[in-house]
Amino acid sequence: AQRSDFKRSVGQPERAARALQASQIRAPGVGPTLSFAQLQLKELLSEVRVDSAHGPAVQAVVQQLTDALLGLQPRQVPGSKIKGFAVACGYEAETKPLAFAPPVRVSVVGSHATSTAITSNNVVDVAAEMPAACFEHKDHLNHRYHLKRATWLATAAAGLAKLPAFADQQWQCFNHDPRRPVVAFTVPA
Repeated sequence: AQRSDFKRSVGQPERAARALQASQIRAPGVGPTLSFAQLQLKELLSEVRVDSAHGPAVQAVVQQLTDALLGLQPRQVPGSKIKGFAVACGYEAETKPLAFAPPVRVSVVGSHATSTAITSNNVVDVAAEMPAACFEHKDHLNHRYHLKRATWLATAAAGLAKLPAFADQQWQCFNHDPRRPVVAFTVPA
């Protein structure tokens, strides 16, 4: 019956709106008419939303990290800076220096960016985009990209280690892949 009502209401906006409202559920106190799927999604999101009590403090730390990364000075970094990393991954150590430059962009990514989380700890994922000037045309060959990325990250981490808020650093492998190192900071409360 509902399908035939919809067919007859084509071209008649009032009848089409009534047919659509009949297929939706009105939740008490919610306001506008929501479909069952929308109600389920709203309930699911309310269960995984992060408590925003720590929001301003977390935002202040993220802003401090962003300012510190963008304030790093460009310089030439010797390729031998991460010789241990290269040997551990089975690569030949890079001999050419890296032209270090501050990141192009620093972005909050992951569950903090969407205000959802699976765990209750305050973990904020931050991605820094390396500038194109750090790369050459064929860096994808012979694992040079991974070596340059690790050199850039080590240089940025060394620059951040000078600040008391980011002195406690730990190197980790993203998804257990040694070619993709990340730096985890533990910020004092």
